[in-house]
Amino acid sequence: MGALLFYAFRTRTISRRAWAPLGFTLLANVALLASARANIVGPDIAREYRYQTESGALFVLGVGLAFLPLLGAREINTERVGVPRTYERRALVLVAVAALGVAALTSDTRYVHLWQDRNPTEAYISTVRDSLAAAPDKPVPLVDTGIPQTLLWAFRYPENSYSHVFKPFADQTTYPRSSVDRLYMFDDSGNLAPVVIPPTRRMIPEVGCGYTLHGRRTTIPLDGPVIGGGWWIQIGYASPKAVSLRVTAGDDVHDLDLPKGLHNVFVQASGSFQEVTVSRYPRSSGLCVVDLTLGVPTPGAAAS
Repeated sequence: MGALLFYAFRTRTISRRAWAPLGFTLLANVALLASARANIVGPDIAREYRYQTESGALFVLGVGLAFLPLLGAREINTERVGVPRTYERRALVLVAVAALGVAALTSDTRYVHLWQDRNPTEAYISTVRDSLAAAPDKPVPLVDTGIPQTLLWAFRYPENSYSHVFKPFADQTTYPRSSVDRLYMFDDSGNLAPVVIPPTRRMIPEVGCGYTLHGRRTTIPLDGPVIGGGWWIQIGYASPKAVSLRVTAGDDVHDLDLPKGLHNVFVQASGSFQEVTVSRYPRSSGLCVVDLTLGVPTPGAAAS
């Protein structure tokens, strides 16, 4: 590039201004990426050619303006008198154009090959389809999270969410705000897997079975504050009979009908809070909250 600029300057009278559009857009790209994306993505952002697409067209325009006169211009870019034009022989130009064409064709072919033969999207969607077809109970309750980053960046939310990407499987899936015992995600290969809640917060332990529902309201304190969204709570309980109740977790309120026995109920949570409240239950329910864990759901071992 430097050699081309120097040759144009040496053989033409006013070639330097021809590169102004290219230089301006490059500086604008650097400023925008440095302020908006580099702090998130890191230095690898400089290798994302999609942010420099217009530079290809502007480079070609710059070459034309640097070497050829512009018809109708107030000042004409002409050849310098007495300066030999060493690199403008017809044979040399044809060889350079041919080499550029071969390089471009090779680059395009390799790009298409990468996306056609090494793109994991087709295999992922195929595995998702097979996993849903093999699921014994439908519709399958799913956490409405995002597909793997290798397929679509989270910056594209909500386009990367399950409910958006898996619309063709709408008759086989559901995205509840709460679920008893059954809640699933897909692992990075597309296999259906039960949800695991890694403990970011837990209930403060209580003597006996845990927190037995009593009075009109039972408050279950957590071992630390919670803020933001995207959380799910897994509540393990034991109940001698079916119970209807309300669970409040920050800004999320869930009215639940829980079966008797030992079960796990999953509920969404968001907002700022440090306790979970259970209310609107019968006084003689006998239900005991054995365990309560809050965290961001992840896929466990793939369902067989």
